Amino acid sequence: MFSFTDPPQTSVSISPPGHIQEGTDVTLTCNSTSDLPVKSYSWSKSGHRDLGTEKKYTIKHFRPEDSGWYDCRSLYECGFRDSSTVHLQVSYRPKNTVVVIEPPGQITEGSRVTLTCSTDANPPAHDYRWFKKGRNTHLSNSETLSFSPVRYEERGEYSCQATNTYGSTASPSTSLRVLYPPKNTRIESDPSGEIIEGSTVTLTCMSEADPPVQTYTWIKKSGAVQLKSGKEKTLIFSKIRSEDRGEYLCQAANRIGQPDSSSMFIQVLCEYHCKSTPSKIH
Repeated sequence: MFSFTDPPQTSVSISPPGHIQEGTDVTLTCNSTSDLPVKSYSWSKSGHRDLGTEKKYTIKHFRPEDSGWYDCRSLYECGFRDSSTVHLQVSYRPKNTVVVIEPPGQITEGSRVTLTCSTDANPPAHDYRWFKKGRNTHLSNSETLSFSPVRYEERGEYSCQATNTYGSTASPSTSLRVLYPPKNTRIESDPSGEIIEGSTVTLTCMSEADPPVQTYTWIKKSGAVQLKSGKEKTLIFSKIRSEDRGEYLCQAANRIGQPDSSSMFIQVLCEYHCKSTPSKIH
């Protein structure tokens, strides 16, 4: 029969000591403060037993899901039982890094937009970098990048890079689409030089917008006559006449905000003598 003054105490040692990096092999050893012979060992994780019955328990290629509480129970020959618990937590560089845009859905120029660099890392990421079309924006070194208000110039492809003690991981690109009303509207003339009576002249209304321009409205400013309105961006004069000279205005509109407009003065030169019949416009 065994006799002892102080009961044996069980402890668990970890090898390698310190932080556990993802992918390494980790060995737990069940130790005792007594020389009493141990009859059996029993390893469990978070209450789930049957991990092993040896003095040592090895976890190959430690993964995040292996983190948790590990318990070793020692049964001595004398019948005494004791146990010790240790917590294992894996350290790993950022992964599953993505850019999250808030609010989700359609974003209109003038609203507030926040981009968040979401990542899974242990220890947490301590440094962030933001890129637009692959170039460092130098706009933020934090987890979030905010635009308030957002402008249409801020639209584009964004990505981020998250860094902790164990390394860095970049996210795939995410498109920030900013809806905006027509801008930079202008009129282009073909031909662009001198316009001779009897020639064919095409005016084209050019505009930037997202969503695209839905309605183009052409107006001859002298007399404020609306010539046409619809999806067609061109105004065509077949055999232009002197009476067609004047200032023409194009209004471009979509469902976002106010329409934008531009005007151009058309001067018609007479090759021989000017006729008074105006051209057909279509």
